Amino acid sequence: MNPNEYFDKIYCINLERRKDKWVQVQERFKRHQIEVERFEAIDKLGLEDEFNQFYAQNSHRTYIKTSGTYAILKTYIALYEHILSNPNINKVLIFEDDVLFYINFNNHFKNSVENIPSDWDIWYLGGSQYKTKLEEYNKYFNYAKNLDGCFAIALQRNIIKKLLNVLKLYILPSDSSILYNFQNDGYKVLVSSPHLNAHDYGYSDNWDYYFDKDTIEHKYWRKINTVLYR
Repeated sequence: MNPNEYFDKIYCINLERRKDKWVQVQERFKRHQIEVERFEAIDKLGLEDEFNQFYAQNSHRTYIKTSGTYAILKTYIALYEHILSNPNINKVLIFEDDVLFYINFNNHFKNSVENIPSDWDIWYLGGSQYKTKLEEYNKYFNYAKNLDGCFAIALQRNIIKKLLNVLKLYILPSDSSILYNFQNDGYKVLVSSPHLNAHDYGYSDNWDYYFDKDTIEHKYWRKINTVLYR
């Protein structure tokens, strides 16, 4: 089964000024026969005054410390509102434009959808795994605990409604909002095993940070071999 057959909609977030990354990631989607709609990210450039005013009023209660993190959060709020405006979208897959794909992605995806429980809430196709060992759900999934990153994540509509309310508090970054509010026994949050997607190394504009290969393979991915992703 192809991702477009399983999900009602697939989006990829991309900055207007980084069309080069959009061209690159489109080649990856094409390789795996995935049709994706581009969703324009909100750029931190031009948000400085708005962010400074926000931070001056909320520095005591927020972990949103930079204009880039603020822009990413606003992007996800806009995307979730857009999704909820369409009543026909119940299951959605969201990529960021620096996503990589497991070399055997299509076969593993097919096996995943055949073995994922019908009542899943959040499905990480890949994530920043801080624990070296996660509890197994079945052969194709682990329980997502202490997992970060939103570069390849699937969400059910009912969770998007709840997540949107959390994001609008402007306390935590978009990915950490899921980690601290939904990765608990009250929700069925799973991560693919092996990860079907990984995060490419390189410069992130809104994060204003260069993700080097060593950081991705060892700090965030706990020795996930990026050779297996492209």
